[in-house]
Formats: sequence, C-alpha cells, structure tokens
Amino acid sequence: MLPHAERRMSKREKKRVKYLRRRQRRREVWRQGQLQESQQSSTGNASGSSSGSSSEEEEGAGEREGYICAVCLDVYFSPYMCHPCNHIFCEPCLRTLARNSPANTPCPLCRTVITHVFFQKELNQTARTFFPKEYLSRKQNFQKASCAKWPLPSCRKLFHIFGGFQRQPAASGQTSAPPRWRLPAGQPGLPG
Repeated sequence: MLPHAERRMSKREKKRVKYLRRRQRRREVWRQGQLQESQQSSTGNASGSSSGSSSEEEEGAGEREGYICAVCLDVYFSPYMCHPCNHIFCEPCLRTLARNSPANTPCPLCRTVITHVFFQKELNQTARTFFPKEYLSRKQNFQKASCAKWPLPSCRKLFHIFGGFQRQPAASGQTSAPPRWRLPAGQPGLPG
C-alpha cells in the first residue's frame, strides 16, 4: 500500500487535469453548437437527411480550409505569394497592408519584410472554380473599394523616392560593356 503523500496529486497535476476537463467541456459545447447549426440548416434544406448534409458541410469546410487567406479569413481572391517567406495572401489584404509603406511592408504572419510578390495564377483559378459565388462577390467588392488603387508591397519602390534609376544609352561602338545605371541629374536634394 502506498503512503498517503504518494497517492495525492501535486498542484501541477491537479491544474493540468482541471485544464483538460475545461478544454473537453468547451469542445463538447462547440460540437453541440455545430451539430445544432447543421440540423437547422438541413431542416431548411429539403434534400436528404441531417447526417448526410452535415458530412457534406464538413467536407466542404475541409476543402475550403486550404483556400483561406490568413488575414481576412475568406476565400482567396487574386492571391499573391510574398517573397522571401512564401506566405500567400489576397490582393486586397496585401494592398491594405502596404498602403502606408509599400517599400517596408512586413508579412503579417512572420513579420519578414516583403521584397516582392508573385501572382498565383493556378491558385486563383482553383479558388474561382471551387467557390464561384464568394469569388464573384469579392471581385465586385474589390473593384468598388479604394484599396484597389493602393500599391502592392515591394522593396523596388525605394528607388522611386529619388526618381528611379535610368539606363544610360551605350555608345555606338561599345557593345560588350555592361549597361550603366545612374540617378537622373537635377533631382532636388541630390548632389550633382
């Protein structure tokens, strides 16, 4: 027989058990709420039984999960991949993030400065095919929104502060020399 002190749980163990019980209760309450929602939506839907429609909803939610923007939590609309971190976000979300500082925009997930973005044509087409209603709705809202005119994040915008680099035309006899780049003369605040 074990002594009385060894049978008792430590404070840490008690807290852990209490935490796990609360977590389990929250999960059960959430599941019951989801079940009630699916039953209510299936009673409004005249086709099939409630178990069939809830499994279809779960499958639809599973399919949708891979096409959700981490910023707006909606289906991707015109998705762009950020470099160097390779996270993907919607165009409206990126334009909103880059509104005030397009040359120094951090990724909303990892806080790495976005150097440039790449449009994801295949992902855009897939989102348009699988979720046509949401995609059309987002497209219409984006076209009306003011964020459509804001810039996308890019470090290349830094050069436009000084008017940008301009390529010097090569002399007619020099074809093997590398091209020269210079800042345009006469820019305010620049020497020369």
